[in-house]
Amino acid sequence: MSRSRTRREDQRARRRSVRAILAPKLPQPLVAAWRHACWAFRFICEFHTTPRQLAKQEYLLRAQHRVVRDLIRHLELLARRIVLAAALALNMILKPLTRGPKRLRKQRRVVLWPGNPAAWRPRFRMLPTRTSTHTRNHTPTAPPRFVRTFPLARRFEGVRRVLVNPDAYVRRFAMRFTRFADRNASSNAPRIVELKPWRYQWGVGPLTRGARLVNAGMCVAQSLAQDKLDRFNEAAEPG
Repeated sequence: MSRSRTRREDQRARRRSVRAILAPKLPQPLVAAWRHACWAFRFICEFHTTPRQLAKQEYLLRAQHRVVRDLIRHLELLARRIVLAAALALNMILKPLTRGPKRLRKQRRVVLWPGNPAAWRPRFRMLPTRTSTHTRNHTPTAPPRFVRTFPLARRFEGVRRVLVNPDAYVRRFAMRFTRFADRNASSNAPRIVELKPWRYQWGVGPLTRGARLVNAGMCVAQSLAQDKLDRFNEAAEPG
């Protein structure tokens, strides 16, 4: 074997070892869903837009914004299922906390540069917000023709960070569910988390572009996340 060929083989071996280190420590069934989500992210970046390009556009026509929002929304749904299923598969132990004096959080101004996604504060919400009972009386107005793109770009950047390093989000969310389980053990009103069904798995309803893009990964992640969540809710129910 020649020296150049030996060097190339060594480079390939090092690349394989680096890929093995950088691969997320997810359960084996979820790795396929994670790879599909990464492929869907690259598809959106190649054929539609990237987070930086989306932020620099500032405004989009409502029809164009609706198409991009549908793609990003369904990619968020897939990323949430992957993180949820992996987090509920971990067994975390809470350490007793020593509560000190409460510190007031100082408010600071954050400058967000549209051309630098690394400086953004992305938005990736795992649990749905609790609906408010307060109703506001307002006069409906006609929707604007152009829609701002930066809020959607922050959501897209949040999905990118989850797919790049899902282990950090999995550990963080697993600790949150461990706190939920600890509170449910001594609470009269336990916290029950519900997951919306993925109806396209059974061929119900028309497939949008975003649903068609993530359907293969959602069929795997939805069933795993629902099974883990059912076990969590059964343990939280009294009796």
